[in-house]
Amino acid sequence: MLTVACTCDHEMKESETDLPYPAAELVPHRPPVFFLKEILERQGDAALVSGVVPGISLFSFNNNQNILMELTVEIIAQAMAAINGYDALQGGSPAKRGFLVGLDQFSFPSVLLPDQLFTVSLDKVIEFGGVTIMNGILQQDQIVAQGVLKVWEGD
Repeated sequence: MLTVACTCDHEMKESETDLPYPAAELVPHRPPVFFLKEILERQGDAALVSGVVPGISLFSFNNNQNILMELTVEIIAQAMAAINGYDALQGGSPAKRGFLVGLDQFSFPSVLLPDQLFTVSLDKVIEFGGVTIMNGILQQDQIVAQGVLKVWEGD
């Protein structure tokens, strides 16, 4: 389940939303299932988020050399949640809860390596009603996973 919520209890000042912005302040996820570091860029319908998956975790396999490919979808969804939380914070409105409702055209051309910085690039395809569709690309030195995420958001 993808959930979006700002964990901030104070009134926002303009300088508080400067980038980079800590992702942990924007989503309710926490370790061991939270991997994002910060939002690096946000412009128009595009965004860039960074993070690291620890080497020894529930999601490691092959003597902790690789991370399960299924986790890459969760990471992209977490990045989308962080962006939605950031947008709500920027707009001074409460964050909406979101649920991942579909995936499309996913491919996994490489493996996610532990203890290395990754980035997630997001680009909104369309938004209608409570549904948002975004292209997501997770990469380290090369593309690890890419696909289309469909999210429903509501109060």
